[in-house]
Amino acid sequence: MCSLKTFRLASLGLIAVAALLITVIPAHAQAAIVAAAPGPGQSVSTAPAEVRLTFDHPLLDQGTSLSVTNEAWDRVDNQDSHIDPNNRFDLVVTLPELSEGPYIVTYVVASVGSSTTLAGDYQFTIDFPDPVVRMVVPHGEQVFEPGPIPLEFQTQFVDFSADNTRIRIYVDGALYTELQGSMGQISYLTPGVHELRSVLTQFERQELPETSSTMYIVVAHPDPELAGREAAAAAPADPGLQFTLLQWAGVILTTLALLGAGWWLGRAGKAIRNT
Repeated sequence: MCSLKTFRLASLGLIAVAALLITVIPAHAQAAIVAAAPGPGQSVSTAPAEVRLTFDHPLLDQGTSLSVTNEAWDRVDNQDSHIDPNNRFDLVVTLPELSEGPYIVTYVVASVGSSTTLAGDYQFTIDFPDPVVRMVVPHGEQVFEPGPIPLEFQTQFVDFSADNTRIRIYVDGALYTELQGSMGQISYLTPGVHELRSVLTQFERQELPETSSTMYIVVAHPDPELAGREAAAAAPADPGLQFTLLQWAGVILTTLALLGAGWWLGRAGKAIRNT
C-alpha cells in the first residue's frame, strides 16, 4: 500500500510539474516582427517600391498574407504578397507609385513551429519634400530685343510626368502658357516693361503659392537705323552692270569708231598746221 501511495503521489507531482512547464514555457513561441520597411509610424520622403516585414521565425505560405491600404481602407498594393524565396523570414508586397498620405500595413502570419497565427497592422506616411521652382532665365530687369524670349527653370522634387504638374506662366497678370518641363519661350512681347510670374500647379490644377516667383523684364523699342544697317548687311552684293553679248559688241564697235574718229581728227589737224 505504501508503494502504491508513493507511486500516486509521484505521478501527481509529475503531472503538476508538466502542467506548470506547459503554462510557463510554450513549446514554440509565436513569430514576432524584428524589422519593417517602411516601419511603424515612419514618415518617408520618397514613395517606397515595396513593404518588407522580417520575422524571427521562418514563415509558411499557407495562412500568410500582407496588404497595404490607404486611409479609406482601399487596397493600393500590387496584390502580390509573398514570402521571399531567398529568405523565408521575409514577407514582401510590392507597391505602385504612391502619392502623399498615410497608409496602413496589415499582416497575417503563420510560422514554422507555431500553432497560432500572428495578425496585426500599423501605419506609415509618405510625405514628399516641398517642390522648388526657380526661374533662372530671364533674370530680373533683363533687356531683350523684340522677338522670342527664352524661359528656363531650376526645379527640385518636381515630377512633370505626374498628372497636372505644370509651370504656369503669367505675363502682365494674364495667363500666357503652361510648361510641362523646365524650358520654354515667350514668342513675342510689345516694347516696354513686362511682369513675368511663374507658379507650379499640381493635383487638380491647383497652384502652389509657395512656388510662385515674379520678375520684371524690358523689351527694347526697335532701332530704325540699326534695322536699316542689318537689312543692308543681309542684302546680296550688287553684281554691277550686266551686258548681253550683243550689247558688248555694240560697246566695242562704238569704242573703235570713237578711236578712229579721234585718229582722223588728229591727222586732219596736223595737216592744217603744216599748210
